[in-house]
Amino acid sequence: MELTDPPLRTIAFVWWPFCLYFGWITVALLANISAWLVKIQWDGPGIAPATWAIIMTLIAGVIYLYMTWARNMREYALVGVWALIAIALADRGRAPAVATTAFIVAAILFLSSGIHGYRNRAYSPFRKRTNV
Repeated sequence: MELTDPPLRTIAFVWWPFCLYFGWITVALLANISAWLVKIQWDGPGIAPATWAIIMTLIAGVIYLYMTWARNMREYALVGVWALIAIALADRGRAPAVATTAFIVAAILFLSSGIHGYRNRAYSPFRKRTNV
């Protein structure tokens, strides 16, 4: 997916919904892993819960960046931006380091998606190409 140049209709009604849904699945997977670890009262090898949250945030960032640059799925990464901003807002009073990390990773993902879109603007589904 997103390695060819199909018509706008395919992109808008197949690729974008799939990217958004896949982005949500990734968010849910990481959240469910975290919730499960809390439920079983896993304390890790002596690492603080906030540190584990930061590690999971960084893992999410790496996954979203990889999918942006390897599969051209900017929309997928923008779901990660939304989720990380939500995490940052929820944790800003409780765990400032987690909130700061989530904001920074969200900003990196947002900038990365913008840079990727700019570099690939010739393949925009809204731009008619004359030399394909």
